[in-house]
Amino acid sequence: MTPPLVSIVVPVFEPHPVYFRQAIASVLAQSFSGFELIVVEDPSPSDGRALLAGLDDPRLHHVRNPARTSLPQQHNRGLALARGQFICRFDGDDLCEPTRVEHELAFLRAHPDVDVVGSWLTVIDAEGAVVGQRRYPTDHGAIVAAMRRFNPIANSSVMFRREVYERFGGWRESELPAQDYEWYSRLGAGGARFANLPEALVRYRLHGGSIKSSKLRDTIRTTIEVKRKYWLAHMDLVSRAMLLAEQMLLLLPAWLVLKLFIAVRYGRRG
Repeated sequence: MTPPLVSIVVPVFEPHPVYFRQAIASVLAQSFSGFELIVVEDPSPSDGRALLAGLDDPRLHHVRNPARTSLPQQHNRGLALARGQFICRFDGDDLCEPTRVEHELAFLRAHPDVDVVGSWLTVIDAEGAVVGQRRYPTDHGAIVAAMRRFNPIANSSVMFRREVYERFGGWRESELPAQDYEWYSRLGAGGARFANLPEALVRYRLHGGSIKSSKLRDTIRTTIEVKRKYWLAHMDLVSRAMLLAEQMLLLLPAWLVLKLFIAVRYGRRG
């Protein structure tokens, strides 16, 4: 059997009864059809297989681990199973715009020097209403420079070449969040080249039950660790000031940290 050109990997744990099916349906509705969709699920009371009932698509492959692992381990298992030359990463509570895969694939084919491409985001709330936008730098130099301050790659929007995984390995397997930032920083420090498309190809959902909000404090701690490991020697005064501000955030109440984080990172723009 001819392998698909693109593999889309979706790790999931405790899939939301509504968002998860919507997320998978948005992938299956892509304008580019030559992909496989690999869902790697850790066991929980919410079984993703039941939520996907009726989505009888041969491109969809559901893998359920026998015991709880971690998000990085799920991600890495999906990468190990992937057969495509190009690999997409996606989260099980977001939404893909219909042309996401088509546009990213066309870009990587037209730019053989680029290893990883992402996109801008539309930020939505629990009901799907647009609450903001997230725009990232688009060219390689600006992306790597921004890594000293924040993660300028929207993980749920990323497509990368298979050889990137073969060269750098997968995510660092840890219970801590922000392993995507560690991976992109490792790639950036190792010479991989990046781009972001100046269009919102993913609708990124913020809701109270998401890992994005519930583990925000740990995410900040891991972000500080990554910055010190990969970027501290290259930081300017602004980057160092941001690092100090992140350290101070850890002293604030969790609800206030989340409110400030959303206001700064996902405020309405343009």
